[in-house]
Amino acid sequence: MSLSAQLKTVAHSNLNSSAHLTRLWKIAFAIYALLLTVGTHWPSLKLGSEESPWPDKLMHMLAFGGLAFLFIQTRWIKKLYLCGIIAFAWTLFDEFSQSLPILGRESSWGDALSGVMGVTIIMALTWALGPIGGFANRLRLAQQQFIIHQLLKQKKNLIILIASAIGGAVIIAIPIGLSWVLSVKTLLNDSELMVGTIVAGVVGAVAGIYVALTGMISRCAAIENLKASCFVCDASCKDVQFDDNGKGKCPKCEAAVYRGQWAEPMQLPISAMLKGAGLAVGVAAALIAAIVIGIIGFTFLHGKFELARQITHAWNSWSDDFIITIDLTAIALIVAIALRIYRSRQARFYDRQDKFCRACDHDLQGTPIDRGIGRCPECGVTFARFVDKKE
Repeated sequence: MSLSAQLKTVAHSNLNSSAHLTRLWKIAFAIYALLLTVGTHWPSLKLGSEESPWPDKLMHMLAFGGLAFLFIQTRWIKKLYLCGIIAFAWTLFDEFSQSLPILGRESSWGDALSGVMGVTIIMALTWALGPIGGFANRLRLAQQQFIIHQLLKQKKNLIILIASAIGGAVIIAIPIGLSWVLSVKTLLNDSELMVGTIVAGVVGAVAGIYVALTGMISRCAAIENLKASCFVCDASCKDVQFDDNGKGKCPKCEAAVYRGQWAEPMQLPISAMLKGAGLAVGVAAALIAAIVIGIIGFTFLHGKFELARQITHAWNSWSDDFIITIDLTAIALIVAIALRIYRSRQARFYDRQDKFCRACDHDLQGTPIDRGIGRCPECGVTFARFVDKKE
């Protein structure tokens, strides 16, 4: 089988090795979807009060963003754009079905758009974090995914991640939450403080999970690499006989395995990471500048065109949490674009690590390899070379 054909197997190798985890995602999605549907269709349900209005638009964004995230994890639909279409349709149907007379509720385009923005954020971030680059980089990503799935099979790790999420949410949300409790209203009203607390809690939870998971991966990587497990079926490949190019077959599922796939994690030096970040930061700054220039230009048109006045009037009539929802969507889209660019640049460094040393940039194209693995003659850093040998 050619290297390009093996690419698809590696890209989706985590699907077979995480059947148990996928079942858990499916159960979580079913429970979440049921609770969400019941909550959004509960007859005559009213939340908040005139003094402390409920951030309805923000909650729609978070709720349907969460639905989209869980739906993607079920792996029922492999294509991301199809997941997006289904999630968008679900969001709109859920919102406008609330206007049935028997429910005593009302639907609104504002709520529907907020839900759509939540789905859009999840789609954009999933795209930004998806498989990218050539074979070497995708094999590295497959290794990471395999390790994560191995970690999540253990209940203690799930408990640690949940605790980290709660801890991160509490730590980051405390300052805003205290301001809300102490009724600090010099700059923000109750609605803005509530929205800020919720957003800060979500950001803190994600940060807590990221920190905990990063530490787990670094500790587990060495163990899994020593075990030399197949990324497809989790069988041990310690006794596999590799050819001169470092390629062999799993003894259980016969999937192609490479001696280099268990090499030490290909960490990039700081200089390479900064090079990859430069373009991403520049693009993000350009997008932000374009938005700011557009807003400034719009203010000049406000007094000259009727359409501009109507748009301004509509903007001023929107609730604070709806405007914040729009702001968060714009920020998330910019972050997704910048993140994709950064990961694309990183992927180039990983894919060329067998041609130019990732540490000292020494030319490795003439360096001898031993069954797919070589060592830089200048600095001694290990590299892996994946050669397409037709069978």
